Amino acid sequence: MKEKLPRFIYTDLGKEKLCIECKSYFPLDEEFFYWQWHTNKNGRSKRFTATCKGCYDIRYRPWRLARRKKAIKSSYEERL
Repeated sequence: MKEKLPRFIYTDLGKEKLCIECKSYFPLDEEFFYWQWHTNKNGRSKRFTATCKGCYDIRYRPWRLARRKKAIKSSYEERL
């Protein structure tokens, strides 16, 4: 079994996050990671994605394309 890498490490560049796709560490900022708003009981907070910007499209494009094919069609499109 492979050794599990820590999600975050601290270096002289500051806090770095592990990309789950390429298994590399990058500084935790908007230059390397996309972010999304997350709502919890204390309000909203910014949460960074699990993949770096370079791997984001590789990881999530197949899911987005499959989801688009299942989109609800209008009644006109269903009759065609």
